[in-house]
Amino acid sequence: MMPASFCIDDPAYWGGRAQEARTLADEIKDETSKQMVLQIAETYERLANHVEAKKRYFVKVVQSWDEFIEIVSGHKGRWVYRGQPKDWPLQSSLERYIRAWDCNIALSPIIERQMIRDFRRRYPDQTDTAIHEDTLYCLAMMQHHGAPTRLIDWTYSPFVAAKFAAEEGTRNAVIWCLNTNWCRETVEADPMVGNVLKQRADDAFRDEVTFHSVYLDAHRPFVCLENPLRLNQRLVLQRGIFLCPGDISVGFQQNIEAMGDWDSEQNLVKLVFRLDKTQVAQFADHLKQMNMTSALLFPGFDGFVLSFRELILHYETLARQGTGLAGSTVPMWP
Repeated sequence: MMPASFCIDDPAYWGGRAQEARTLADEIKDETSKQMVLQIAETYERLANHVEAKKRYFVKVVQSWDEFIEIVSGHKGRWVYRGQPKDWPLQSSLERYIRAWDCNIALSPIIERQMIRDFRRRYPDQTDTAIHEDTLYCLAMMQHHGAPTRLIDWTYSPFVAAKFAAEEGTRNAVIWCLNTNWCRETVEADPMVGNVLKQRADDAFRDEVTFHSVYLDAHRPFVCLENPLRLNQRLVLQRGIFLCPGDISVGFQQNIEAMGDWDSEQNLVKLVFRLDKTQVAQFADHLKQMNMTSALLFPGFDGFVLSFRELILHYETLARQGTGLAGSTVPMWP
């Protein structure tokens, strides 16, 4: 039975449950049972950390399209955005899958190396030498094809982010907003990797040597915006850029917490959508009128088909109007 003071957003509660599980595990003689209870304790600890992290991000509630425009228009300097259809924690796909399979996250660097090795060996176009010579380009292609990597997709366009956030409606959608000036200046001040990261701003030094130095060899917790010198089509169309953690032997949260003032409204903000039915329809219509659909951002027939799920309200309107039926004069794409 849950205590009267139980709150799902209270990290202390989940931390207490973790301690209870560990105390119980100490009393269990059967080794298999003990390990199962310890796994439960670790789950509670991860949940406590996740809830605590969610509470510390600066959050703004968005209740209309106009509020969304006002917020992103008010960002000073250059910002990047990440849209999510659910309020998931910020983490790379590599971290997410390693945790889902209950692997030791400390092994992430060597797991990543094995994945890169296998991808390079099996990549169908062996004439594409950049796959073998440029690890960041290789990771970008792995991400493009759906492999788990350390890279986290962001975009310079708040409207592209809004499209990804609203793919399944806006009931649980969020958009993350990151100040690029703060991110760059903070990491460039780091005494161990800052000078090399400054060098990477020059195309002549955005190469394998500098990437290995700061991301594969230093094991320094930080996050930095990165793109390979050679961009694939999706990155171009989506105005995409990657947020890359410096030390993947720990979670994304530990990396960003190493950055001073990461929880400031001036640097990192989470927009949480709370739209009524009318506002949801207006939000979706604005995105459709801007042509912010998968048909644009994922070229080809597959992208067009993916756009159906984002245009449910549009097709509902066509259905109510009887578009395509005898006597209808409504165009297929009003």
